[in-house]
Amino acid sequence: MSSARFSFECKADPKTTYTVYCSIAPVNVPKQFLGLYSGSVSNTVGSIDIKFQIRKEDSAVVRNLTLNGTTKTVTVKGEDRVTLSLNCWAYGQPAPKSLTIYKDNIAVTASEVQYRRTGKWDYMAMVTLSEVQCRDKGTYTCTTDNGIGDPDSRSISLNVTYAPQQILPATLNPVDDGISFKLKACPIPETFVFTHHGNIVDKGGISVGCEKDTVVDDSAVSCLIAPRDVPKQELGSYTVAVSNGVGSVDIMFTIHEEDRAVITNLTLNNASETLTVTGDVGVTLYIICNVFGRPVPEYVLITRGYTTFGPRDVQYQRTGNWTRQAVVTLPAVQCGDMGAYTCEAENGIVGSDTRTIQLNVECPPRKIFDDTLTMKDGRLAFSLAAYPVPDRFVFFHLSNLTSVGLNMSGKFSGGCEQDRITEFTVNCEVTFLDRLQNVEGLYMAEMYNDLGKVEVKFSIQEREDKPLMGQWAALGAVGFIISIAIVVAVTVICRRRNNDRTKMVYSLAHRISGLYEEIDENAIRGRHRVIALLVPSANRSMPQLPEAGVPIRIIDEQRHIDAVQNRPLPSTPDAGASFSTDHEQNTLQAEEMEMGALGGMISSGNDYDQAQQTTDNDDYMYSPLETSSCSQSNEKEDPTSAEPDDASATGDYYLHPIVDSPSQDD
Repeated sequence: MSSARFSFECKADPKTTYTVYCSIAPVNVPKQFLGLYSGSVSNTVGSIDIKFQIRKEDSAVVRNLTLNGTTKTVTVKGEDRVTLSLNCWAYGQPAPKSLTIYKDNIAVTASEVQYRRTGKWDYMAMVTLSEVQCRDKGTYTCTTDNGIGDPDSRSISLNVTYAPQQILPATLNPVDDGISFKLKACPIPETFVFTHHGNIVDKGGISVGCEKDTVVDDSAVSCLIAPRDVPKQELGSYTVAVSNGVGSVDIMFTIHEEDRAVITNLTLNNASETLTVTGDVGVTLYIICNVFGRPVPEYVLITRGYTTFGPRDVQYQRTGNWTRQAVVTLPAVQCGDMGAYTCEAENGIVGSDTRTIQLNVECPPRKIFDDTLTMKDGRLAFSLAAYPVPDRFVFFHLSNLTSVGLNMSGKFSGGCEQDRITEFTVNCEVTFLDRLQNVEGLYMAEMYNDLGKVEVKFSIQEREDKPLMGQWAALGAVGFIISIAIVVAVTVICRRRNNDRTKMVYSLAHRISGLYEEIDENAIRGRHRVIALLVPSANRSMPQLPEAGVPIRIIDEQRHIDAVQNRPLPSTPDAGASFSTDHEQNTLQAEEMEMGALGGMISSGNDYDQAQQTTDNDDYMYSPLETSSCSQSNEKEDPTSAEPDDASATGDYYLHPIVDSPSQDD
């Protein structure tokens, strides 16, 4: 009977009622009891025989770690570019589950490691190091584990040396702080011996040092020699021996007297003072600034006004040991590129140096604003983009936003001058010469330079500080309204036939035109257009009437001033627009014309409906919103006509579309 001890346990399967899972675990089995065992598992119903084997357990160990067959530190020369092989053997029962190679505690990627099973319980890992360089030096470690006990590891070191050697081309590069050069060296040099005029001297005011530079390759180092407060008697040629314990290299350099930064040349497409180009040509310009200094200036800025070109806009390059160049490209030059360009250079010695060049870009005038301007107190100030400065001005009165009217150049004066900050901008001013005349309306100024023109629209609003003009305007407006009231009253009393209505149209138009201009009777009778005319109140100036001979619609502004005072006059329908002689069609078209032409002017809808109901099959020139019965009419009243009983002397009067053909009596 064996004295081996076992731990035995069975557990039911939670998914099925007839399956159990059993485990047997040996406890402290001596080596002499290792081997094959048999036993039985039973319950109240029956039993089953089982066989199992207890084997020896050993934790994983690294049996050997070699580098090119040796277990000691290996030293090679980087310039020899040798190839080395790193091998690691591991053993364990059970066999190792992991075998990992590390370099300076960083795992070597699996793709660089080759694995091989060398026995029942043994594994081997191999890493090949091709053309060994400084980057390959370090400590290599092999670690293994099989889950028994603690992991095991071994380490070996690789030392790679590289005697200092100057990287070709063997040149010294002047920098801000001194002179830089590159070497191949491993380890990094730390010893520097200076020779001046054949004598070994203390480095004194000279600072020197090297650091790793992986830009070239892993074996490269970058070194800097920086003079610090070197007396004049110590200026001249030097030799420094740079050593890293493996070898050394001699570097020769010269310490010059310091020179402050100087701008040797500043050009704009070969122009050195002023360059003038045309903006619409799309020419590309180059600003080139050449500077000199010892040490070479690294602070080189190009500016225009308060704008500094950033590193992305400036291309820098070394053109010599102590010279540098900065280039700014201006593609497709436009008006906004105009101005003074300044180059500034500094190297830390006695301040900085600056130089300026002027770029003029010829451009026709153009607006830098979108809205229509408003003249106040007889003066209008605004800015344009233009070069040269506009020097010719023509002024027009506008009947609307698009139609050009009378030339008003004698009523205005204009002038512009270059802006001192943004040189492509000009500041302009327009002055109204006759301050006592009321010229409320919309105007346009055409402003010219040698390359073109720009149109600037502006409005003039009625001045509140002109009492005399206000009184005359009030008197004129009152007279105008009275003349209309007389015509309306006469027509309310009696209605005329077609030829009489035509004459009434002429009478009304004649009374209106008496204040302004002659109206041709034939023009009135021969056209069928509708224009909305706003009759001004007594406290407002008189607007310009539409062209002579066009039927009009009149609204008393006194009652609707708040609704329409900010609305522009509607545009005139096309010449030749006509209406059907059918009464219903005329009424419909008249309403459409009123809604379209007036652009939504407010009127009393109920009163207007009443006025429409008073019309008969004849076409009336106008009808009052509130009327009285025509008791003294010479004509028979239309029985279908119904007029309100409440007469009023005041009201809103509308001049309806006229559809008369030329009278047969004429």
